[in-house]
Amino acid sequence: NSALDTRDLLYIAQLCPYKDGVVVYAARNLYNSLVRKQNHFSNACDEKTQGRQSVLKSKKSGNASDIKIYPNPTNGMVFIHFGSKTVCTRQITIFDIMGKVIQTQYSNGNSTMSLNLNEPKGIYILKVAELVTGKVYVQKIVVQ
Repeated sequence: NSALDTRDLLYIAQLCPYKDGVVVYAARNLYNSLVRKQNHFSNACDEKTQGRQSVLKSKKSGNASDIKIYPNPTNGMVFIHFGSKTVCTRQITIFDIMGKVIQTQYSNGNSTMSLNLNEPKGIYILKVAELVTGKVYVQKIVVQ
């Protein structure tokens, strides 16, 4: 577990669960187990919290609109289209709802790639990290 992954997890854990959904609770549980300490996260979504970006959008501006993930919900096959003109290596990680890594792949700079989510029905989290720029995109994926 790198410091960057832990920081990303903490960012998600601090989001508003009413706005960003069950993934916030999963991130809180995973973060607490990683740091081996019980942190108490607030469910009060005040003005400061409401100003935060949704977990379903990029933490770095300009990235979320560049990436399209479809179909969602899916029966297993997911396509990721990188609309950005920037050619860079991206790490794509799929997590189950409890934060366990299901699979990790790397893009080779192509504009589109496919992932086979041969997993049971449920909610999964897809994280795309641009390795050069540090931009991160996170989206919920539903497997039917």
